[in-house]
Amino acid sequence: MGKKEFGIGYRTFFTASLIYVALPVLLFFMFFLKIHMALIFSLVLISVCIYSVIDSEKDGNCKKISDDKISFTVPFLVITAVFAVIWAVVAGIGEFTWTTLDHNVRAAVLNDLVEYDWPVFYDLSKQSDPVVREAFGSDTVAFAYYFTFWLVPAAVGKLFGLMAARIALILWSALGLFLVMTGICFIMKRRSYAAMVTLFLFAGFDILVLAFNGIVLHVETTWEGWNHIFNIHGNFYQTMNVFHQTIPGWVVTMLVIGAKNGRSAGALGALLFPYSPWATIGLVPVAVWKAVRDGIIKGDRRRSLLNIFSIGNLILPVFIFACYALFFTANSNATGIRGFIWEFYKDPGELILYYFLYVIFEFGLWIVFLFRDRKHDGLMWVSAATLAVFPVYMMSEANDLLMRGTLAPMFAITVMTAVKIGRECERIAKNNNNIDGRSMISFGALLLSGVTAFLFLLTVAGATKEIITGEDTSVQPRDQIVSFGDLRSHEDYFINVTPRQFYVRDYEDTAFYRYLGKT
Repeated sequence: MGKKEFGIGYRTFFTASLIYVALPVLLFFMFFLKIHMALIFSLVLISVCIYSVIDSEKDGNCKKISDDKISFTVPFLVITAVFAVIWAVVAGIGEFTWTTLDHNVRAAVLNDLVEYDWPVFYDLSKQSDPVVREAFGSDTVAFAYYFTFWLVPAAVGKLFGLMAARIALILWSALGLFLVMTGICFIMKRRSYAAMVTLFLFAGFDILVLAFNGIVLHVETTWEGWNHIFNIHGNFYQTMNVFHQTIPGWVVTMLVIGAKNGRSAGALGALLFPYSPWATIGLVPVAVWKAVRDGIIKGDRRRSLLNIFSIGNLILPVFIFACYALFFTANSNATGIRGFIWEFYKDPGELILYYFLYVIFEFGLWIVFLFRDRKHDGLMWVSAATLAVFPVYMMSEANDLLMRGTLAPMFAITVMTAVKIGRECERIAKNNNNIDGRSMISFGALLLSGVTAFLFLLTVAGATKEIITGEDTSVQPRDQIVSFGDLRSHEDYFINVTPRQFYVRDYEDTAFYRYLGKT
């Protein structure tokens, strides 16, 4: 007897995903803005979201269509949910396992959103370390960062404590991963474990260049950092470092590319800005493609214009950008260095070499892999063009604009790869489970790109074991800062980076706090 199946409609999934990304934004409006502004911004957000849900079952010509349903089984959903929780834990979210260094900041963000009133302000004279206190002065500063993703877990923490917030952060992240994996199934139009496996393993072909550097050139490089500042991190490594941008970025991008029409593409895309301005830049070409796609396919330019200038696409982006752009730019020093990419290379030949390595191994081979199935798909070409252009400008020492800004087009390629892998699995099943050469190439490409994910998994497992057994006695990232209001360390790095990235001095004079934010 087969497993009992039940259908879940796209509208149900769309609504759940929209609530997931909109709820933290609503919390920000309610608790960080002046009361009258909070009411206006919240009303606009809720109204546009309701409009988007109602419109989610209409095609490009505003005609209602049937609610696409996907058949799921309880075991499939349970396995997907458990996998999402395990992924969140081993990625270091909540800091219960070994983490990358970025988590000295991640842990402090959650701590302060739990321990301080909203909005968060720091009295720098209360820094307990005299070296830190002398370096920072005695001002009262505002806290500004991309902390939207933490707001729901932090709200839980305000009720039940910091440990509850850390657990809630894992569950909130896992819910996002669960929505992404099931959302890919809706795009595939069938449930498939290929969605889960592909999302986790997908990356550039870093291992090929890494092996070449080590074996041929005898040059040591990190797994993801082989190409200087031309780096795009693989999916799993993204969640290890910037889960607060990656997970909501995937959810929003999935809603945009999976939408039945383009009338809400701008509104949906705008919901990514509170989580990651970087990723929003990379989503713009994809959202524009989605908005004009129906008109282009049907040769109806008027329809494309109506989609672009729909109510949802006009109103919500303006309100969200006005609010968050003022909030993020209240601290004008956060991005660090910036400039055109050629300003950071003395040798033009070296620049060209690194660029071509980036194009070939980060996404070019995937375009070749998908070409036969997607050569007439505008989404693939828009994604490829966006990835090719992005390195022109660099922002921040680590080039966050490239690493995080390419999240949307790389996720679009991830989805297309998942569709192809899913079809191969279906074809093999119909062919008495006989794996042929075509299937081996497809699975081999995915496994080859996923080598770095396996290497990171092994690293997390080994390093976590050493922490538990006491072999690693070093101070873990979670305990290096703890709170931006009272740093635990006076290392030069923390003293230099913390005020530049997280403090807004003279905040009363900034546009955000004068017109929108509580003071």
